[in-house]
Amino acid sequence: MALLRLSTGHVYTTLEDISKRIGSVRIGKFDYPESFRSAVARLQVPLTDEGITLLTNNLDVNAVALPKKEGLTFRRLGCIIPPTNTNPQFVFSFGKTQDDSKPTQMSEEQLAAYAAPHCVLANDWHFTMRGGIIKGLQLENAMQGVLYVQPGEWIRLNPKVINWPIFPVGEPSIGVSFFDKDWGTFGQEAHPEVTVRPEMRY
Repeated sequence: MALLRLSTGHVYTTLEDISKRIGSVRIGKFDYPESFRSAVARLQVPLTDEGITLLTNNLDVNAVALPKKEGLTFRRLGCIIPPTNTNPQFVFSFGKTQDDSKPTQMSEEQLAAYAAPHCVLANDWHFTMRGGIIKGLQLENAMQGVLYVQPGEWIRLNPKVINWPIFPVGEPSIGVSFFDKDWGTFGQEAHPEVTVRPEMRY
């Protein structure tokens, strides 16, 4: 169930209520049968080619049609593995195949830049398959929010959305993402003028 928590202290739990309050960000649901969901929960992480094939071959065809209809055709698989007893850092893996999805540990400087307020200079559409996608958002009238998107739900962003990621701990997070530009051809625009309120970091 998606959830929006605002800096006003208000919390919203329905797609309709959330959608009214997140500006140009869009969210929705897609068909995610329990059998598929269970198979994804058992996938080895970082993702292998077998896991990537399972995800790409079984994602709801109606869901896939949504970004393609809007010109988002580049597909990428993302996996974020939270810290463990044996590895105290987050591990990131992004790509189309196992070969180009080599696990990466960001330096403290890289992680700080990634987690700072920014706009991604592309249109992007993310389908949450495991764990969660959590985005801090700069909204109108100096208001901020944190949007939690669960498995079976999607989030659609654009280059004007100032946001900052919040990485869940516990189980890994896996998403299938679509972009209107090839990966590596776009970056992100930093917004250092935006100060994230402490309660909007979680």
